[in-house]
Amino acid sequence: MNVRCEEMEKLPIGIVKATDDKYPRIISINNAMLKILNGNENSKNYEYIKDNLFFMVPYDERENLAHILQEAKENEGNSVTLRHRAIGLDDKLVNLGCIVSYVNNSYYFIYSKITEEAYDQSNYFAALENAYNVIFKVDVFEDRVSCIYGRDTSAIGKMYDAVMTIDSAISYWINNYMYEPDKIIARDFLNRVSSIETMKKENRPLQIEFRLLIHDYIETFLAVAVLLNSRNILLCVRNTSKTKYNLLSKEENSVFIRTFGHFDVFVGGKPMIFGSDKEKELLALLVDRNGGTITSSEAISYLWENEPADERMLAKYRKLAMRLMQDLSCYGIGDILQNKHGVRSIDTTKVTSDYYELLKGNILYIKQFNDQYMIDYSWAENTLSSLFTLTEK
Repeated sequence: MNVRCEEMEKLPIGIVKATDDKYPRIISINNAMLKILNGNENSKNYEYIKDNLFFMVPYDERENLAHILQEAKENEGNSVTLRHRAIGLDDKLVNLGCIVSYVNNSYYFIYSKITEEAYDQSNYFAALENAYNVIFKVDVFEDRVSCIYGRDTSAIGKMYDAVMTIDSAISYWINNYMYEPDKIIARDFLNRVSSIETMKKENRPLQIEFRLLIHDYIETFLAVAVLLNSRNILLCVRNTSKTKYNLLSKEENSVFIRTFGHFDVFVGGKPMIFGSDKEKELLALLVDRNGGTITSSEAISYLWENEPADERMLAKYRKLAMRLMQDLSCYGIGDILQNKHGVRSIDTTKVTSDYYELLKGNILYIKQFNDQYMIDYSWAENTLSSLFTLTEK
């Protein structure tokens, strides 16, 4: 039985999904939970606990866990908090805080390892506060977002000094702090995690990695959205930056290429201005090749459909390619374009693109795909067809 889920591997909290049986079987468990239990899939007790969740709990606490599971089942859609000790995969006891929900005939557990003090206080939020910089509560019923926890040392902990409506909070965050290349995907994520129906349908915590621009510095964050009950969603955010990047120095040449919809290039979070539409289309052609090469004759057939690849057009194309390289160099990103004997390609390792991320299987960009790809260019329709296949649309 496969009890792992790749989408949950980056989550800093333990996630366990179990069956609704007298002796619940573990359906899925993420890597963070195995670490909390001081082991891995090769640990001697792993097979033992996955066949019966109660074997993870000391004997004298199993009856209480059974009551909690029954309470969660009777209040489907609402979450129940508890604390209990677990028998780690190394046979050592571990103090845990937990939120458990019953959704679609399965139990869903959100675990965090807590200190002895937090365990004694029976405060699960203390455990969450150990893992995150900021915790927001989204009250869908009241259309209200409030910051219920924020460390003083966190820049985003000061974002919400007052309660906001959901739309106002999303706009405030996107417009004032979000790094430009991440705005579209972040807005989509925030809209999805502001819906109780969407969270129930997903039947799992949702996560996103994004970048914020704070005082000319770029910092990376991870956000995890958890359905707390039938009206509230928790959005837990933590800073994952190992270093901060000054937008005016190290990150000024970062390149993000947007292909879903209109084709655009962002350098250091700002849109690149091309010398001509043909220059922009030539770069779009190279992006579409996904690192593959294009010859001068091929490029001419796309850029000037009714023109032959004769000496006149070859000279015109070389001049166009030279101007494109000059424009890229002016932005400090000339190295993304490769040219060898007139055969050109783009170095995909030096750019980020929604198209490339989709091809890699990045679930966030797959969900962001809006059935549109480089809509200004007719030749892009062939790639669009393949994207429909990849996204099962």
